[in-house]
Amino acid sequence: MENDPADPQAIALDLYAAVLDRSPLVDILDRLAGILGARSHLTQMASFEGGAPTGSDVTAVVGISPEAFEAYRAGFIAHDPWLRLAPTLPPGLVNFTRHVPAPDLSRSFFWNEFARHHESPFHCLAVKFPDARGMVGGFATHRGMGAEPFGPREEAFLQAVAPHLQRVLSALSRLPDAPPAGAAEAALDAMGRGAGLVGMDRRMVFANAALRGMASRGDGFVLGRGGLLPLTPAAARTADTAITAALAAAAGRLRLMEGAGRFVIPRVGGNLPYLAEAIPVRHRPGGDGPSFQGALILVSDMAQAPLPAAGLLRDAFDLTAAEGALAAGLAAGRTLSAIAAARGVSVETLRTQLAAVRRKTGCRRQLDLALLAARLGGTEPPRDRRNG
Repeated sequence: MENDPADPQAIALDLYAAVLDRSPLVDILDRLAGILGARSHLTQMASFEGGAPTGSDVTAVVGISPEAFEAYRAGFIAHDPWLRLAPTLPPGLVNFTRHVPAPDLSRSFFWNEFARHHESPFHCLAVKFPDARGMVGGFATHRGMGAEPFGPREEAFLQAVAPHLQRVLSALSRLPDAPPAGAAEAALDAMGRGAGLVGMDRRMVFANAALRGMASRGDGFVLGRGGLLPLTPAAARTADTAITAALAAAAGRLRLMEGAGRFVIPRVGGNLPYLAEAIPVRHRPGGDGPSFQGALILVSDMAQAPLPAAGLLRDAFDLTAAEGALAAGLAAGRTLSAIAAARGVSVETLRTQLAAVRRKTGCRRQLDLALLAARLGGTEPPRDRRNG
């Protein structure tokens, strides 16, 4: 007989299987949150100073808007009454509504100055677990203000899963990272583009300064033990598919198809998106020094990147002057209609040129053309292209 997927034992078995397979937990946690009737869920490790939360290492966030998450990380995390209370509570099941009653939460600075403006969680049922580094970790599920609080039925279900979830998340937080060799780390850190290394267990083992800087903005993705984590569920799924394909290619299980490792990370505020690519890194036996196997994640900030040089694209792919200008414009994120208006030609004329650009460069999508231009580099100085 097959296990009921909504049974606590089935959830527990899937959690342990994910650890053994070194596969992501997010799908299992999403299923658990759905069983509990939660609108959103979050898995994180939080650091504290003087009793106040100062930051978090997020493994997964689902159902919370990028705008709200950005504002939360920017400063309101220090005023989160649930997180401030967490260090004083024992590990295990925590229904925060029982510790911070709804009337108290609705009168708090955190709720009135931040949470109520973002349709943020109002009820929280969580599992807390200690971390070897002295941080406080947990898996938290949420409901909105208009929903019923989590009750005895949900508490009983999560209580049955809690010991297994606590063991699994604690074990994952203790697994050692394998940093790359010093020379490779220095080379990646010198890159202007964001670069990170993800191991076969999907954990981010290194992120260069540029990638950490992008993540610190909180406007498109964060970096956690689960790797590079886009803030929107749709983007997270796209990134997961691309990284999974790159890791499978690194393991020799498949040949990565053209474009399979590329993905877009949307940004809040209408800014140009981040463009990313997951590239397989295969183990090379017999070499000197430590060897790494996994995926190299390259991320370009299109709002700050150097403008692609039309002449460089023209020379590299034997484009005409008009085709080179079109390719550069598209790679910079401009639309056909905007380029047509600027050049005083029809969109149909540009479509004809675009067919030639695609044939000569092998790029079928605007994303592919932008990534190609990013690889070639630009000769025009970078300028801020946010919000158009």
